[in-house]
Amino acid sequence: MKRIVYALIVAIFSICSSKAQYYIGFRDSKYAILGYTIDNKWQLQFDHSVFSEHFKYQYIRISGGYNYTKGQIGLSANVYGGITYCNSFYDMGAKIYGYYLPLKWFGINAVINPHYDEGYDYKTCYMIGTLFRVTNEFSVLAQFNTIPEYRQSEDRVKIGLSIKVKNLHVSPMISVPTNGNTKTVRVLFGFKYEIPYKKKNI
Repeated sequence: MKRIVYALIVAIFSICSSKAQYYIGFRDSKYAILGYTIDNKWQLQFDHSVFSEHFKYQYIRISGGYNYTKGQIGLSANVYGGITYCNSFYDMGAKIYGYYLPLKWFGINAVINPHYDEGYDYKTCYMIGTLFRVTNEFSVLAQFNTIPEYRQSEDRVKIGLSIKVKNLHVSPMISVPTNGNTKTVRVLFGFKYEIPYKKKNI
């Protein structure tokens, strides 16, 4: 498993495409991301954790998939695999995502996430959410989510914002457990910055 993950990481940096759009970012306040899309359809991404632990316990993940959008409908599917440097655990799975915008100011989205963790076995996780668009750049999000933020699947309600200005997309969220344990309320921060593509002069 470790060799496969390392090989995929090397592949990300070795693939060249004149139509690739690179991006960097952060997700769930725990993972730095680097990746790119090709023709706005194919996507590859590398995640690296920033846990407050020894380096050998840091987690790396590689994922890849396909995006499709047409009008008010969007679909995407990707597969992923991750492991810590010291091989203390690994996980793998897939995410199938879809959204529909029936109105200019309202949309719905959902994710199905078959997920396997070496220590917690297999579970089918999911997310169901709504989007309320205030302006073209600013939206309010509400979600019910069981997809792991670290390793374990939890039933959580997330409320937050989606702010997009040019190439920058910022998404702060509050994650609240449905079991009423306020000690595990989390503030999650994520952003994605698409690096402008500069066409080479020949």
